[in-house]
Amino acid sequence: DYEVYEIAATAVAQGDSPYDDPRFLYPPLLPKAMAATFAAIRALATRARLSGDLDQFAKDMFFYLYTCVQFALACLAYIFLYRFARALGAGRAEGAILTCALIIVNNPLIRTMRHNQVNLWALDSMLAVLLLAGKHPVVAGMALAIGGHIKIYPYALAVPLALTKRWKVLLATFAVSILLVLVTSDFGRGL
Repeated sequence: DYEVYEIAATAVAQGDSPYDDPRFLYPPLLPKAMAATFAAIRALATRARLSGDLDQFAKDMFFYLYTCVQFALACLAYIFLYRFARALGAGRAEGAILTCALIIVNNPLIRTMRHNQVNLWALDSMLAVLLLAGKHPVVAGMALAIGGHIKIYPYALAVPLALTKRWKVLLATFAVSILLVLVTSDFGRGL
């Protein structure tokens, strides 16, 4: 995933489409954010009068930040899973043990970390929706929209949300999704 995202971000930074590479099959939010971050890091490096290949420096710094965020997202997944277990009625110790087991014995999580995939973003957004839909429907909808703009499969939660009549969550998801489409398509010019 990461290599394909980086290639897509480089294309975006050069004014090209991230979809020029047939391996890129994802929504454009992350490559656009990566390209903007590359540019910001490069500008800071230029301002700090660093020498050398500043484009590569920006990519390396972004990758470092990305791996740090991956660790934070794994920790957030632990917290969300623990709270989900507690919401389902597990005791404190049972919830902690179950959550630890799910995190430790989890080959997809290990592969996500090893191969620098973006699955933790999607997982955390989906867990946030499950935990926040009742008390904070707008925040839950925002989390679902952001997760869906990183990988499409978080949008699958729209079906159970509709079946349970979580209309505020769905409305917020729709509104934020449209906003993200507008932003990532240069307000319709890049559709």
